[in-house]
Amino acid sequence: MHIEADYLIIGGGIAGTTAAETIRNKDKHGTIAIISKEPHVLYSRVLLPKYVEGALARDQVFLRTAEDYNKRGISLYVDEEATVLDLKRKEVRTRKGVVFSYKQLLIAAGGRVKPWHVKGSEDVSVMRFHTIDDASMLYDKLSGKQAKDVVIVGGGFIALELINALRSRGLSHIHCIVPERRFWEHHLDDAGSAIIERYLQENGILLHLNETVTMLQRTDEGRSAVYTNRTISYDADILMVGIGLDREVKTFSGGGIEVQRGIITDEFLETGVKGVWAAGDIAEYYSLAFGRNLLVGNWSNAFLQGRIAGLNMVFRHTALGSAEVFGYVPLYAITVLGMHIAFLGDVSGAKDRSGRTFISRFQEEWYERFFLEDNKLVGAVFINKFEDKQVIELLIKEQRDCAPFISYLSDPTVTLADYIT
Repeated sequence: MHIEADYLIIGGGIAGTTAAETIRNKDKHGTIAIISKEPHVLYSRVLLPKYVEGALARDQVFLRTAEDYNKRGISLYVDEEATVLDLKRKEVRTRKGVVFSYKQLLIAAGGRVKPWHVKGSEDVSVMRFHTIDDASMLYDKLSGKQAKDVVIVGGGFIALELINALRSRGLSHIHCIVPERRFWEHHLDDAGSAIIERYLQENGILLHLNETVTMLQRTDEGRSAVYTNRTISYDADILMVGIGLDREVKTFSGGGIEVQRGIITDEFLETGVKGVWAAGDIAEYYSLAFGRNLLVGNWSNAFLQGRIAGLNMVFRHTALGSAEVFGYVPLYAITVLGMHIAFLGDVSGAKDRSGRTFISRFQEEWYERFFLEDNKLVGAVFINKFEDKQVIELLIKEQRDCAPFISYLSDPTVTLADYIT
């Protein structure tokens, strides 16, 4: 089968669907096709914890129906995984042998969960939390009478989302195994980590820091025995692993498309090949504010990149409108067990960015950490103090010299908006 499209999009998630709908709003006649490796139409990954909690039904997580795509004249091909990209022929081939030709191509393929293997992992049930099918498996497991003890491997945002959902389902015996010596040690100092650790422990989470899983065994009762480097074992009815994503980059590398952790793009989200774009989790885009490429994996970033990529694809194809720069300052926020956390900008730690300096200020129930390079703000972490986000975001976006504000950024008694305008 050979299918032709003016605009071809690889990935049916929020970045790909937003791009397709943006294209259709600007170009009423161009043909649009989406290749999605998932068997589903667009659903919200953000709402998956609410589904697991029981606050939403499964069908409420879906954001589009097949008819929504049809009405807009967008051809959606689900359960089709792109496996070969031929840049010379301007063709994409799928695992099922379908060939798609294009004039403009957007790669919004996202990622897949990182593999996790330890001794014995092939003999026990290891659950992940990335797709709606993962969430359905967890929901069904929690609905069973046997689910009581849970072990979560990993200490990132995925772990916090799981903790929220599991506590809402009434589970009180939740182990969280974190390999770092303190929570988010690459992003926070001791004071910041201590606030998060205290919140989790006060809410009954059994936090195990500086531990790694070394072996798994299936018990006679059908449970999982989880052994760590401390020669300790924890029994689990449910074993969850949340250790991040691998980007789908190998399929698309070469021929002028540069790949590092993600697919390298310019500030317009175009790759090194004219007419080939990238957006969402897979895009390592050039930030004019930071003067380097950033890789950001969250829902709002993917939505906004999808919109900009769609506009720029239409401009390239039809000369309608104008090219737009992606200038969004990355933001990810979560509320877990009543604790509000937000990451703004580039919050890479000193391990990843040499020459970076840090300023923290905090009181008993809140904490802020500011990330600077050459006296310019590049990132911030907020815990229970989101009101400073707007002024800090302005400083990051404008890359202003922050030398006059250093004393305020380190003083917990100061309201930043009163001194920084």
